[in-house]
Amino acid sequence: MNAAEAAKIIKAIDGTHPVPQLTGIRGRMRFVGPIATRDMIIEDGKITVTPDQGKVDCTITAHEVGDNVRVLSGELQLVTALLQGRLEVEGDPMLIVRIAGSLRDLRLGQHLPTGQQQTTH
Repeated sequence: MNAAEAAKIIKAIDGTHPVPQLTGIRGRMRFVGPIATRDMIIEDGKITVTPDQGKVDCTITAHEVGDNVRVLSGELQLVTALLQGRLEVEGDPMLIVRIAGSLRDLRLGQHLPTGQQQTTH
């Protein structure tokens, strides 16, 4: 994934998305990457991805273009990326554990260019 593709996908995934598995969970995460920064607001069964930057509970930093996009789209599992050293985390690790399995349920993968979509996890 090149920088232009990643930037296009980042803009496409902004917005609010229902994730019923996260009912009762609240928190705010920041995804920092070489192209853009996005906050993810988890609010009782929905997730909002936004360029707004407020106070966060944890920050996830990716150094490779596209890694955060892959995580947000469900193409790359968050825990796997952390274990592989592709991402760094600072802050509340329990929030990450609580939402890690639900990111793929965002169904944001529909925004990935053809040939990069992943339908099984």
